This record gives sequence, C-alpha cells and structure tokens, in this order.
Amino acid sequence: MSVSNIYRRWQRTREVERRPKSGRPRITTERDERNVVRLVKEDPTRTSTDVMDKVRGILGRRVSRSTAQRVLRRAKLFGRRPSKKPLISKKNQKARRAYAKKYKDQDPAIWNDVIWSDWTKINLVGSDGIRYVRRPPGMRNYHKYTTKTVKHGGGSIMVWGCFCAHDLGPLIRSEGKVTSPVYRDVLEQHMVPFSRQVYVDGGIFMQDNDPKHGSPHVARSSKLMRAWFRRNRTRVLDHPPQSPDLNPIEHLWEELKRRAKGKKFRNKDEAWAFYQAEWNKIPLETLQKLVASMPRRLQAVYAAKGQATKY
Repeated sequence: MSVSNIYRRWQRTREVERRPKSGRPRITTERDERNVVRLVKEDPTRTSTDVMDKVRGILGRRVSRSTAQRVLRRAKLFGRRPSKKPLISKKNQKARRAYAKKYKDQDPAIWNDVIWSDWTKINLVGSDGIRYVRRPPGMRNYHKYTTKTVKHGGGSIMVWGCFCAHDLGPLIRSEGKVTSPVYRDVLEQHMVPFSRQVYVDGGIFMQDNDPKHGSPHVARSSKLMRAWFRRNRTRVLDHPPQSPDLNPIEHLWEELKRRAKGKKFRNKDEAWAFYQAEWNKIPLETLQKLVASMPRRLQAVYAAKGQATKY
C-alpha cells in the first residue's frame, strides 16, 4: 500500500515527499487512538474525562477531552443510556439455555394454552438517575453494555396480573408484603376463575421461580403453595430463573409504566385507578403478538447462551 501511494503521488505531483498538511497537526498517533478505544471497550462506563486522565497516565502527556470525544466518535462509540437487564449467574445462564433448547423447536401453538402471570411494583417516587455507556451500533442488549438489575421487595403498590392468547386477565392490587398466603388468595379468587372461563382444562399456568410461589419445579419453595397446586390440579409451566425475557407479560408492565411517565399521582388510589384503566385498554391483538413472540424469544436466549436478550 505504501509503495503504491508513493507511486501515485509521483504521477500526480512529480514529488516523493508528502507536502505539509494545512491546519493544526494532530497530537495523537494511530497507536494513541487505539489505546483510547481499548480503554473504553474494557470499561464502557468510562466517560471522556476518565479516558483523558487514563491516557495521560499511559502516554505521559495531556490529551484533551474534546480529542478523546472525537476519537471515540470516529470509532462509533457514542454515549448511550444502557438498557436494564437482570444480573444472570453462570448457573442460571446454563438453565436458561437448556430451557430454550428444550422448547425452541416445539409447535408454537403450545404457548396459546399458557396463562402468563407476574407481579410488578408501581413506583410513585422518581427514578435512580441516568448513567451512560459507550457502545458500538447494534450492541444495545449485549450484556457488557447493559445495567444489571436485581429484584427486590417493597414499593408503593404491588400489582399482579395475567393474560393469555385468548383474553386479558384481571389486574389485582395487593396491600403490604406479598406472602405465600396472599399469593394463594390471589390465585384462588382471580386466576382460577379466569383460567376456567378461558380453558376447559384450566390451561397451563406460568409464574416465575420466586420461593413463595411454591413452583413444583423448584425444590426450596413454599410448601403451602405446592400443596395448593396439587390440590387444585393446576399445571404449572417450568420456567428458568432470572428470565423476564421469557415472560411476555413484562412488555405489558413496560407499556403501562411508559404511559404513566411524566404523570404525577397524588396518592396510591389515583395511581391504581390510572393503571386499571390503562390495563383494560390493552387490545387482544397485542396479547396475541406477545404470545406469538415466544419462539423468537427462545431462539434469542439460545443464541445468547443464556445471557440477556433484547426482549
């Protein structure tokens, strides 16, 4: 490449030496810029100021923040808000991939018999603030560029809901801490009537692996709930831990909270009335699309080797 460049320069100018370039000369070499990019790829949460300080320590000379920003922009490493994904342990990554492998090639019609359920917390207080990461285009959901979240209790209002491909289920508000007896009452009074209304055999119930849910597939879980499921002959879908992307109802929660963005509620009752009204507006077409997405979700989990996906 160098020889051909020199030859073309000779043909064009009859000179071998490069002419001086106009403008201020660059203070960074290609190697310097590779160091800047490497520093950010090692830790995507580093700001241009952090990079400037690090480069100064490595190169022994000052690099301005604007220079660091230009280098990162040329490398297509722009500051972006990270998507929030659950922190998934190595053990659960294996469990998620095994689950995806088990179900990804099965008849998609099986998901039409599933009643999807979950709890969510409605916050009446502000957010935790915004953090940014620098990432290449198309890598928003790669685990390295996401913010990890961990489930925890508490909150202003705890809400339980369910749906299936054929109908929208009830939305239930729970006061105080959600215990196994509270959960049993919710299922007994709301889930069972809904399931028998939609399915002759009651369908297949899906819940996450919270110990108080008493899943038959989880050894250390609520004895009260496991006995309740046996007594009621409820079929429970096995579901891997830390897998909100394999539960389509999470998208309904996201949509409801998006609609509430910017709204100010004077109290819990006002917030609850808003969420109830918005829940009842969800069209059947949306539910069917979410259920139909299950094969794609499973393929994505399998391809990501159990890591978080875009769902």
